[in-house]
This record gives sequence, structure tokens and C-alpha cells, in this order.
Amino acid sequence: MRALIIGGILQAAAIASYATLAFSGTSTRLFALVMAGDNFSISFAGVALVAYMSSLTNIGYTATQYALLSSTYAWLGKILKGFSGAEVENLSTTHGLIHGYGIFFIACGLTGLPAVPLSEAHGVEGPRVLAVIDEDWCIGCTLCIKACPVDSIVGLNKQMHTVVEDQCTGCELCIPVCPVDCISLVPAHADTPAPTGWAAWPQALADQAQERYAFHKIRVVRAKAEHDARLQAKAEHKLAHLEEASKLTDKAQLDQKRAVIEAALARARARREPPKA
Repeated sequence: MRALIIGGILQAAAIASYATLAFSGTSTRLFALVMAGDNFSISFAGVALVAYMSSLTNIGYTATQYALLSSTYAWLGKILKGFSGAEVENLSTTHGLIHGYGIFFIACGLTGLPAVPLSEAHGVEGPRVLAVIDEDWCIGCTLCIKACPVDSIVGLNKQMHTVVEDQCTGCELCIPVCPVDCISLVPAHADTPAPTGWAAWPQALADQAQERYAFHKIRVVRAKAEHDARLQAKAEHKLAHLEEASKLTDKAQLDQKRAVIEAALARARARREPPKA
């Protein structure tokens, strides 16, 4: 689906780019560039569309279903393009023929934009939901806590977790990581029909969620740095007391182990140091 959306954006931009030929004068190089971009975008979008439609078909009726899908998506465009000459002619009466073509190609490119934000790959609008953890099935694995982008799940390792309902955004990221499927979604509103969009998710709640997400990112980076520092301190302590901590007694083996630990510490320090300009 991601490739299909990218292909749609590229094709809309490629169609609109023909307008540059109308407003930039005669340029063979620009013409070649626009044609190359158009051919690339058509090929990219075409391959993505074929792959997507093929995934929708049944293996027993692939040809029939693919023909039906390809005919369905193409029929409206074939009808509308018959009126393109008339539209250019209308534009040419006020803007001239060349500039009329330019405006026409820009308008054609813009027709591809509504399909992008309405794509299911960017989410499906529906009633707001909240995550709920079944206390009888929770094993305290903490995977949902790590997955939550706004830190709305609290709990300790091997102890029951719970969701802070006022902070849950219903993003569903905690559901696939749960190994025992103890997380479910419930409606956030009891109204019928339940509100959707900004009616269910006002700007104030969105701002709060964004602030918690920003803090979550800071916390994750800080926790990783603290974890790395603890590991480094443990390795340095072991290196300083290698003969006492190790069961090895042979000097050559101890030197080899010391070299391995020193190399690991050097790599850890190199990762933590900022890159030199």
C-alpha cells in the first residue's frame, strides 16, 4: 500500500509538471526531463497498482477478477478525458492556448491529491477507542508498555499492567505485541452513534497526546543512555578485576579475554561520542 501511495503522488506531480513547459518557454532539456519523470512515475505507479490488485484476487479466478478491477478503476478516467479538449478550449479563450494547457495540467495533477489523505494506509476514520487489559490474562511482560507512544500503560515486570484511560489515544500499537492477546479495544464514548474525527478527539486532547509523545521520545533516549552507561561501568569493573572475576587461570587466555573486553568498550565509547565535524 505504501508503494501505491508513493506512486499516486509521483504520478500526480508528473502530470502537473507538464505545466512547466507552458510557462518556461522552449527548452529541449526541460521537455526531456518532464517526459522522463512522467514515464518513471507511470511505470512505478503501474507496477504498484498491478501488485496491489493482484493481492486482492482469488487464486482460482485471478484473470477474471483482475480484469474486472482494472476495468472498474479505469472507466471514469476514460469518460472524463473525452472532455479534456473542450476544457482546454474554454481556458484558451481567457488565458491563451499554451497557458490554458498549463492550467489544465496543474488541475489534472491536483485531482490525484485527494486520494492520498483518504487512503487507508493513513488510517481509517472511526469512533475513538480505548485499550483495555484483561487482568486475568496479563502476564506482566511489559511489551505493551514499551510499545505505547504516550506512556499510558503502567505496570511492573511480571505484574499486572493497566491502561490510564484519560491518556490512551487508541493507536492500537499495544495489541500486536501482546503475546497472550489480553488487550482489547472498547468505545471511548457511550453515545450512539459515536462521534468520529475531531468531534471525538478535540484539539486539546491531541495537543496533550503530542506533548506526551515528545516526552516519551526523550525518556526512551535517556533510558537507553543510562542502560549503556550501566553496561559500560559493569564491563570496566570486570576488566579491572578480571583475574578475580574470571575462572580462567592461564595468562594467555586472560590476555585474550582482556583484549575482547577492551575492544567492546572502545566500540561502546565510539558510539556514545558525537561525530567529529
